[in-house]
Amino acid sequence: MNETLCSAVKYKHMWKSWKIVVISVLAVIVLVLIGGGLYINNIGYNNVKNMYKLYTSDQKVIFVEKDDDGNRQYLTRVTEPDELLKERMKNDGWKFIRQDGAGYFFEKDNQEAIITIKKWNHKYFIYKVPNVTVNIEG
Repeated sequence: MNETLCSAVKYKHMWKSWKIVVISVLAVIVLVLIGGGLYINNIGYNNVKNMYKLYTSDQKVIFVEKDDDGNRQYLTRVTEPDELLKERMKNDGWKFIRQDGAGYFFEKDNQEAIITIKKWNHKYFIYKVPNVTVNIEG
């Protein structure tokens, strides 16, 4: 009878340990899901898709959106977004004039374009391109 009681106590103790482990694992999973959901909610689902597209493709710059005034936004994930911008604009025939803060001034055929670069999220930058005929995507 004493052996049966010892076995029952050991079994109960083992079961209690497993319950603690299972509850702890489930709590961690729930916290990870909540954290991921809050992150996506904070930066927006479309932005997460754009970040994923940029991260998994060979493109250095992708088109994000166009506002009502025709200005376009592009997303990049390079360490020197200013040098990439100058290179892309030069390839399209634009001449770099100067930088003033976040604004980069270019000229081509008596047109002026002021493109701004803004650090957006950790390693990502957004180019805001005015309504001119230039496409820096690729």
